[in-house]
Amino acid sequence: PPAITLTAPDDVAGINSIAGALSYDGRQPPYKLYPGGASVKLVNNPAAGDVTWARLIAFIESDATDHNAYIPDRYMCGSFAMDLHNDAEEADIKAAWVAIDFYGEDVGHAATAFMTTDRGLVIIDDTSSYDVARQDISSNAVGSFDKVAYIAIGQDYGVVPLEVASSPLYNYYLSYLDNFRLFEQKRDTYEADATAYEQALGGRIRLKEPEYTYFANWHDRLQAE
Repeated sequence: PPAITLTAPDDVAGINSIAGALSYDGRQPPYKLYPGGASVKLVNNPAAGDVTWARLIAFIESDATDHNAYIPDRYMCGSFAMDLHNDAEEADIKAAWVAIDFYGEDVGHAATAFMTTDRGLVIIDDTSSYDVARQDISSNAVGSFDKVAYIAIGQDYGVVPLEVASSPLYNYYLSYLDNFRLFEQKRDTYEADATAYEQALGGRIRLKEPEYTYFANWHDRLQAE
């Protein structure tokens, strides 16, 4: 399966698009896992094939690669993408290792791609921010770092947490951003209103009418929001 470098311009924003990308199908990708480190080594399974979106998501959820510690210059995005690729192939799921170049930046990124039978190209970014020096992974303090990645060449690179991503299409990511911005606006409005409520109440626990009804209604509105 290919490793793909995203370098060519493209105006397709509705779907994940790697049209025009460089492909290294049939040979190991010419990349190092980190500066001065070992090369990417993909282990392919001739019996591996494409699966459904549901089957892929179930595999990603069960795979523990995202719980590995991110260690600068030792275990970084390329290693996460490689290990997920190799685990998927071992599970009979065809995968690709993807190298991503960002315009105007020297440092790129890596992810893992799959061609599903019902939803087309799906890209998974399971690079974690887990720091082994700060957390004990055996304590179950670390949640999932699996993310669906969204790529359209010439567009912003985006990710959505796996547990909430319902589509692999790039337009879904754009809609997710719009909804997230709306959420942030509503959250900010709520927090300002809650602060005003607390300041107006002034710590009082006993109120007479009509203040009691006024503050009770205000409290109910805040609870509903």
